[in-house]
Amino acid sequence: MAKGEHKSPQHLEKHPFGGWPGRRRIPAIARYIATKYADQGPKLIPTDLKVSALFEQAASIEMSNFQPSALGFLSEKFKP
Repeated sequence: MAKGEHKSPQHLEKHPFGGWPGRRRIPAIARYIATKYADQGPKLIPTDLKVSALFEQAASIEMSNFQPSALGFLSEKFKP
């Protein structure tokens, strides 16, 4: 990302917002796996409507507030 490769036409074909690969996909993949295998092991995503809303609120807060700060720290810590 330091070289701007994430803004190349080839990258933008797969990631139209020019972000890090997987950054937004990881929660979607986690939800997919938790839903697909919901009958195996503990329930990872709540089914109760109110509890589910609180779960989604917490997930949104994590993506909006924690993740950008954590990624900023990591990009500073592990510069090429």
